[in-house]
Amino acid sequence: MTSAEVQLAWYAAALEELRAFLLSGEVVWTMEHPPAQLRQDLSVGGLLLIRDNLRTQSGLSASAQRRLDELDRRWEGLRRTQAVALERKAEQEVRMRVNLWRAYLTDLSDRRGMAEEYPYQVRQRAMIERLAELGAVADVSDADDRLRDIFHPAPFVWEAGLERAYPKDRYWFLYGKPETEV
Repeated sequence: MTSAEVQLAWYAAALEELRAFLLSGEVVWTMEHPPAQLRQDLSVGGLLLIRDNLRTQSGLSASAQRRLDELDRRWEGLRRTQAVALERKAEQEVRMRVNLWRAYLTDLSDRRGMAEEYPYQVRQRAMIERLAELGAVADVSDADDRLRDIFHPAPFVWEAGLERAYPKDRYWFLYGKPETEV
C-alpha cells in the first residue's frame, strides 16, 4: 500500500469509530481496527491533519480520489450532525494540545537538542489552529510570543505539497524553525 492508501484506510476507520469516540470521555481514542501500517490513535486534531495531508496529495489514482471524496462527504455529514459533540471534543483536545505545546517550548529553552524535534512537535500547534476551526478556543498568544523570540524564517518544515493546506499567514510557525543557544 502507498502512504496515501494507508492514510485513506486510517481515515475510513477513524470515521467508522468517530461516533463512539465522540460519546466517550476520551480525548485520544485507541482505534479498534486501524490499518496495520498506521496505528495512530484517533483524535479530532489528528484526523484533521491526516485529512489535510490527503487533500494535498498529488497523483492520487482515480479510485483513491473517489474514495477520498466519499470519505470527505461522510466527514462533512458528521460535522453537521455531530457539531456540538465535535466542538466539545475539540475543546477538550485543544486544552491538551496547548499544554503539550507549552511544555515543548519550555523544554526548547531548557534543553539542548530540542530544536531538532520541532518538525514533529509543531504538530501540536498546527492541531490547535485546526481545532479552532471547529469552535475550540485557545489562547496561545503567550506561547506564540515565546516562539517568535527565537523563531527564524526558513523553508516549510513539513513535506513539500502540504503548504497548500497551511497558508503562511495563518500557519507562520510552519515556515521556519527555532534557533536556541543553551
